[in-house]
Amino acid sequence: MKMKVIDTVMKEVPMLTDDKFEKIEQFAELVKPIQVWMLKNYSPHTKIIIECNGATVTTDEMFVPLKVGD
Repeated sequence: MKMKVIDTVMKEVPMLTDDKFEKIEQFAELVKPIQVWMLKNYSPHTKIIIECNGATVTTDEMFVPLKVGD
């Protein structure tokens, strides 16, 4: 069996800049009312998908997590 060579080149990790942090704070402020509304009206298995042309409320009927490493 041949062994695979893994890419060992160091990659630069983007830093959390002031601009990025501000966007995260703005997003959190926008999302908070939706989270409160979801908690009042739906189960913890509900998701809201927001796209540029609309929004969808969806609930998982079943979910089985993938066991990694087994």
